[in-house]
Amino acid sequence: MESGFRWVCSMFKIKIPRRIKIPGTPYVFAWEILNLNKIVIGLQSTSFTSNGYHILMLDYDDLPYRKLLLDCKKLQEKYDLPNMRIYRSSYKDGVARHNVMCFTPLTFEEMATIMSESKADINFKKITLSNKVATLRITKKHGIDSVPTLVNVLKRKSKTRKELKYAIHIFENILEQERELCQSKQH
Repeated sequence: MESGFRWVCSMFKIKIPRRIKIPGTPYVFAWEILNLNKIVIGLQSTSFTSNGYHILMLDYDDLPYRKLLLDCKKLQEKYDLPNMRIYRSSYKDGVARHNVMCFTPLTFEEMATIMSESKADINFKKITLSNKVATLRITKKHGIDSVPTLVNVLKRKSKTRKELKYAIHIFENILEQERELCQSKQH
């Protein structure tokens, strides 16, 4: 629990200068108030798979949409990937940022190879390689009023890989529930 707590705090840059482990328990008591509005929830590349497999997740922050499409099509062809789903995750300075997901089982090595050849955000790649798992945000982010929204599906039939239809359905339902939650909070 303590290491998970530290990971969440470091991942979201929450500083907890005073903490103490409660003797005889796995719990940590922190006596600085956290701003829970700054915490976001993400799904990992292993959330929909088992036996150590991942789905491909890519984060494109500063790449024009046209170049993102070309990059994804190149990856689909080279690695025989099925449909790739493109989600607008947020806007920065009026420019859309995107996440791309391909719901097919991949080993970590396959995912890392594909990711390394992509034009995805370099910091996203570094964190994924360091953590041995990709994570993408599915909730609103502090200061960004945006739940990821599907904007395009790059359709492609794979000769060797199957698409995890159940995972797409679950993921879309999670996003829809998050949108409804955000709307209910606004009213």
